[in-house]
Amino acid sequence: MNEELKEHYKQRDEWHKRNVALVAEFFKRTCQFCNRKTNLKNGAIHHLKYTGNDYKKSFEKLLEDKAITWICKECHKFEHIAYTIEEINYKMKHSGYCAVCNSFSWHGWYKRGFGRIAGLRHDSFPLCDACLEVLIECNVLKREAKNINGTDYDIIYFDNFLNLSDKAKYLCKEISKKIKANVFGDRALKVNWQNKHGDQLGLF
Repeated sequence: MNEELKEHYKQRDEWHKRNVALVAEFFKRTCQFCNRKTNLKNGAIHHLKYTGNDYKKSFEKLLEDKAITWICKECHKFEHIAYTIEEINYKMKHSGYCAVCNSFSWHGWYKRGFGRIAGLRHDSFPLCDACLEVLIECNVLKREAKNINGTDYDIIYFDNFLNLSDKAKYLCKEISKKIKANVFGDRALKVNWQNKHGDQLGLF
């Protein structure tokens, strides 16, 4: 990670530590989406939009600009889910339901630019860390670490399809169906998958 990114994340973390209690109190510790009482542990500052250099601004300024609000963590999760590729926005819609086990995955989309260093392509899909590690261990996916211009990239890509086991081929075909339909997050899929295959660790 280059110094510029490190500084950005440091500013973000420090800003949230300074302001989380202040924003919660401003909104009377009540989720602004579902109206449930939400304490510091179960709530989050939600960015409705980014105005530029937000983590150098006071929370009062961001409130004035209608850029932030206070919501519970459940609402926060749903606000950041992208169910289709078209819904993805790197800043706002960056999470999704794993294409394998259908569990929720924070930042599951943009961290998985399969075969690419950055950005999405038409066959991108969300994947949780647990399934990612299992698929790498079973040689369905390959991982390469690259450092480009001082930034570390974790590049993940599919292995040669012809060399995969029958279960791996089946899994890839199931993922491909979701990619073709461009839809992720059907909770019925999770139940069906678990009934057929159990935990992802037992897939192979």
